[in-house]
Amino acid sequence: MKENKGITLVALVVTIIILLILSGISIMVLTQTGIFEKTKEAKEKSQNAQLEENQTLDNYVSQIDDFNTVASNRESFATHKDLLWSGKYNTLVNTMDKQSSGGCKLNNNYNIEDYEFVLIITAINLPGSTIPEYHSTLFPIDLIKENYGYPAIEMSAIANSSYSSRMNVGFINKNTFYIAYENLYGWPGHYISHIYGIK
Repeated sequence: MKENKGITLVALVVTIIILLILSGISIMVLTQTGIFEKTKEAKEKSQNAQLEENQTLDNYVSQIDDFNTVASNRESFATHKDLLWSGKYNTLVNTMDKQSSGGCKLNNNYNIEDYEFVLIITAINLPGSTIPEYHSTLFPIDLIKENYGYPAIEMSAIANSSYSSRMNVGFINKNTFYIAYENLYGWPGHYISHIYGIK
């Protein structure tokens, strides 16, 4: 008797049919369970998460840069400033017209034209309060020089919902400043406390 080797045609056909059935089942499982869609969604979520992470990192970098800039400015201010005047000045003129006399002179013959900016600090004494609130405005010297005599610097302060104040400050010349109001009345307790020159 001869030993039968190999596969018969029937066995081959049966194997192919089984493989086709398994392939059909696999395709049906993949399509009906939404694996392709879930894969696509997962990819989109991953990309969105990456974009959000990049945006967050950019924000952190921006915040760090801002912090460094503020720190640098503070250090520069601390080492390149002079106290030109301090006290409690609240004498005012009730006009916004140009002034050529009066006002208050800076200490020690300081000259604002020796600086790039002037920092004016005002204070408000609220009724019933013993500690004033301070507000500041930084103004370029070039604009002050162009407007000598005119109250070009606006100092606004809002202490709370029921108390606010505004004064306009001008320099008559390089070492004399004054306060002007548009109105015929002022706000009590608002005054200039410090003036710094910043190089």
